[in-house]
Amino acid sequence: MYIYSHEERLMVAQIYMLIGDVNSGKSSVLSKWVDEYKEEGRLVGGVLAPAHWFKGEKVYYDAVDIETGKRHIFASTKPISEAETFGRFWFSKRGKQLAERAITKIKENYDVGIVDEIGPLELEGKGLARAFKAVLTHPPKKLIISVRESLVDDVVSAFGLNRFEKLNVLSQKP
Repeated sequence: MYIYSHEERLMVAQIYMLIGDVNSGKSSVLSKWVDEYKEEGRLVGGVLAPAHWFKGEKVYYDAVDIETGKRHIFASTKPISEAETFGRFWFSKRGKQLAERAITKIKENYDVGIVDEIGPLELEGKGLARAFKAVLTHPPKKLIISVRESLVDDVVSAFGLNRFEKLNVLSQKP
């Protein structure tokens, strides 16, 4: 039995990077694509991080397990209990655990894996970096990640993503 190397697995997987600026609609597009994949009967897993707004201000992000629908506050602009701070956000430990479990499960038997999003926290080896690296060791057939335009080169370098297709919020579902 031949064992594929990490590089060979990444060559077989189709990796897509949904690129856009902050507040460009990446999470909304991913949510729409998840619904479409499910309607097609495809098995989809991973995590979405929709933002919640109050009076024109973004106040928090949820972590949503795509398979189960479970959700928890992931990041908040206001202090929350049992949280780590990074930049202007408090990151919930429970939200992070939910997101990590959802991302780690992508290695199982999903047709499509979604990670929303890889950002500054992950580039520092924090947040969801460890779970994302684990998925890259056994990626699904199709892996879609969202990344800010300004961080693409850093994400490619940090996670060894040498082969991927760029998408934007106006792209058709891959």
